[in-house]
Amino acid sequence: MSRSGVVPLASTLVCLSMLSDVAQAQPAPDPLRSAWRLAVEEFSGNPHALATDGRSLFFDDFQSFVEVSLTTGRRTRRFQKHDEKGCEDETVYLQADRQSARLFALTVCNPREEEMARTLPGPRVEQASLRAFSLQSGKLSWMAEGRIPAPVDLAAERLYLVCDGELRALDGGSGQELWKAAVPDEVAVGPAASAEAVFVISEAGTARAFAARDGKPLWTQELSGRARCAPVVTADGVIISRLVDRDELSSGSAVSCLSAEDGRVLWNLELPGELAFHRPVVVGERVFLVSAGDEGPGAVRALEAGSGREMWKQPVVCDDDCEPVLDEGRLLVWSADLEEFAKTGVSEHYSLWLLDEKTGAVRGRHPLRLPEKFALSRPVAAKGRVAFSIGDEVRGLSLRWPASRSRAVAPR
Repeated sequence: MSRSGVVPLASTLVCLSMLSDVAQAQPAPDPLRSAWRLAVEEFSGNPHALATDGRSLFFDDFQSFVEVSLTTGRRTRRFQKHDEKGCEDETVYLQADRQSARLFALTVCNPREEEMARTLPGPRVEQASLRAFSLQSGKLSWMAEGRIPAPVDLAAERLYLVCDGELRALDGGSGQELWKAAVPDEVAVGPAASAEAVFVISEAGTARAFAARDGKPLWTQELSGRARCAPVVTADGVIISRLVDRDELSSGSAVSCLSAEDGRVLWNLELPGELAFHRPVVVGERVFLVSAGDEGPGAVRALEAGSGREMWKQPVVCDDDCEPVLDEGRLLVWSADLEEFAKTGVSEHYSLWLLDEKTGAVRGRHPLRLPEKFALSRPVAAKGRVAFSIGDEVRGLSLRWPASRSRAVAPR
């Protein structure tokens, strides 16, 4: 999200024919109630720097990671980061896993001003540190360093990452390297893994699959466009999102589902505008993704995982860092005011929208008053509890809306 007082969401106006759709998209009253607020000394504000395991909330508080109760906001533990000399670490990925009793944190080394003169040019994947902390003791269990793009992925107690041009598998508990495989292309986003295979996408759009057991190459598939985000695994395949140049002045997006077995293209969908940086959310037979739009607002879309058929679309106004979050049938996403955006091309009024997973209907919104300078994180949610950071505080909310019986599947 923007760090300025006005959210720069787009530069073009919406045509008048869309005003009726805008009016229909205005959401219902606020179903969220404030539960707690927690002031922080120097919050990083990074949209990736929040995580939940369903009971606790974890966030980056500059010098350390903090664990608080998702229900009460009470602090329960700190995990000391121990920043490297000459670096100001920025957390780009955070994941809490109760099964391995670990908190995984990927931080990028941003050289301090006095170190900038000694920084050499190179690929856009910065030097990073992957740390694993014990959720029981709060102590550092192990650390790996190198050029590591976000995210990393955890499957069957193994942690998969791209490091220094190689795909690596680590034991999630000990950090021991189990295998590594060469990746011939430049990769700027992390992998996705299932119990059987690990998938990567290069910047140039080449998708590759490796055996999860030993790293043996399985297949390669050339796709159009440039990698937009990490792949995401479905029940039968892997979804790859890319940016595609339409002409010299505009670009669009493409989403493809490849067979996990042999890399065949099962379906392909062309979309206007640019997709958000975050990988789609997969829930059973549905795929949810956010696009920023082309000549107007963007949209949250629900696709049928097996065919790519669009099941519903809901207009929203958010930037390319917008990520939907699902909690038991409730889809949460930030959006600016559609009507204000239609009239002026910008909006200072932001809300957390709650969409029905099955229909896309707007069930409610939680309005947000933005400070003059702010950094707004993505929301996290679990069992009717919602949390996010804004500026120098973290806020917790409780949701008054009966949960659906559908269950979320974490991206892999």
